[in-house]
Amino acid sequence: MQTAFKLFLCWALALFVFQASAQATMPRKGAPKHAMRDGAAKKFGKMVEIRKGKESPLTRTYTAENGTKVMTNGTVVFPDGRKEKLAEGYAINKQGNKVILEDDMIAPKEIREQKQRVTGDSERTITVTEKTRVIINDSTGRKAVRDTIRTTETK
Repeated sequence: MQTAFKLFLCWALALFVFQASAQATMPRKGAPKHAMRDGAAKKFGKMVEIRKGKESPLTRTYTAENGTKVMTNGTVVFPDGRKEKLAEGYAINKQGNKVILEDDMIAPKEIREQKQRVTGDSERTITVTEKTRVIINDSTGRKAVRDTIRTTETK
């Protein structure tokens, strides 16, 4: 009885892990398609090349700007000679960096348009003004006071 219970528990845990991993690799139902940056990626178990926002099967070795090579079987050879298999949902961008496909390969124009759709906001500039007073006492007993103002703009 104990052995049967342990087997059932192991089977249920394995089923849960398999289900969770399957959900992690599949896109959400109804998720919008985004224009992607150039590179090579592994999607749904297949290697694809992304060029000018369009995906096509990877039929030849993809070479990035820094010399990183992506083979059709998913093997990545970095310029330092290190090799690794590209995991599902990852990509090698045009510069040769390994990135997360759905987060880092979206084109900047698409990011701005998505932000506009979701928040209704266009870009804005944030200006931060910081005032600082520094008091310096030296060994002769003199005192120097410096007031500084620093302004930082962020877009």
